[in-house]
Amino acid sequence: MTDSPPSDVIDLAGPIEAWELQDQTNHRPDRCWLTEEHAIKAVPSGEGDRLAVEAANSRWLGAHVPTAAPLLESADADRAWLVSERLAGFPAHRPDLHGDVGSLADIAGRALRDMHTISIDEAPDGMERGWDAIAATAESAVATGIAEVDEPYRRYAADELLAMWRDGRPDMEDLVVCHGDPSLPNLIAHRGELTGWVDLGGMRIADRHLDLAHAHASVHRNLGPEAVYVFYDAYGTDANLIHLDHYLLAKQLLP
Repeated sequence: MTDSPPSDVIDLAGPIEAWELQDQTNHRPDRCWLTEEHAIKAVPSGEGDRLAVEAANSRWLGAHVPTAAPLLESADADRAWLVSERLAGFPAHRPDLHGDVGSLADIAGRALRDMHTISIDEAPDGMERGWDAIAATAESAVATGIAEVDEPYRRYAADELLAMWRDGRPDMEDLVVCHGDPSLPNLIAHRGELTGWVDLGGMRIADRHLDLAHAHASVHRNLGPEAVYVFYDAYGTDANLIHLDHYLLAKQLLP
């Protein structure tokens, strides 16, 4: 780390020499550290609004399901900073730290089911809602350049993927409170139970298959194909495969 965090971050989280840098699990330029009591996240200064949204979402969602409570937001010339409480346990994409692949898939299914039972009428007024809001975000991402996409989609240009996604719009939406990226690295678990969701900047009201697409792909990739069946058993219902394919494509287009 070449630059020093703001003094208020150090006062709360302690000296940076004691911070443990975490491996990145996505393409964004975020940097994350852990101490015994805190999680620290930094993003480029121009993306500070995203951290503010993440903190607000975590405060709201924490009244319904476990999250990492935000403690401090700060900024300097280079970065925006968010300090949250550290959750007990480890990310669910690390079965080597948990020891039971089936249990992790079960935890993920139950955790996502509980989030999706929250009434959308309780969501904050400013939370993005519905297919059109996703389309606007996808269009903006394509215009500025999307990150690397998954293997099956690499034969297509970004604008082709966007057109394919638009053409496949489902007739109906099953709207729920969505995490936005409920992949296993964003689910912290301990002793067979969820201790909290993290990385909540992409929360929105959307068709449940947006979340199911992220979770399905992550469980399959990290825990194996058999674990996908365990995940859906715990979630309580199977996916509509046509809708799942549609939102797997959306996953390629969203930042």
